[in-house]
Amino acid sequence: MPGPVSGESFDVRFWKIRVYKGKRGRTYAVRWTVAGQEYHQTYTTSTLAESRLAELRTYARNGTAFDKETGFPVPEIRQSQQQAPAADEVSWYETAVKYVARRWDGLSPNSRRSVSETLATVTPVLLAPDRRRPADETLRHALYLWAFRNQPDPPEEAASILT
Repeated sequence: MPGPVSGESFDVRFWKIRVYKGKRGRTYAVRWTVAGQEYHQTYTTSTLAESRLAELRTYARNGTAFDKETGFPVPEIRQSQQQAPAADEVSWYETAVKYVARRWDGLSPNSRRSVSETLATVTPVLLAPDRRRPADETLRHALYLWAFRNQPDPPEEAASILT
């Protein structure tokens, strides 16, 4: 079996789960060290914390190297890197629309308006200049009324601006 890469280590030690009793309830912290550097993850239930600690111990018991920078097992890091989209695959616009869709139902009307206004103001500034790009006022109007209001099926004019 080859030795670890410079950013990896097999020197992993685990501590018992730390229980924190606060005003808002209990949390459970899984704690471990990799090459002397301390790492931790916090969970809301003891079952989740115990499960995570068991996963980490299994990796160590199987001889898996841990990353010195993040403290996580190398296979987990590789898997998350493969699943994560590349930076050029996700646009600001897509991220903002998903954010609005995710948060919309839990927001008050004033918060909805504030989020829509803020995103509609910021988005045109972040777009690359282009000759085909509509005027900022027209763009902000389409963004505010349709894209950042969680509204399906915008009218044809707004849809063409948003594309």
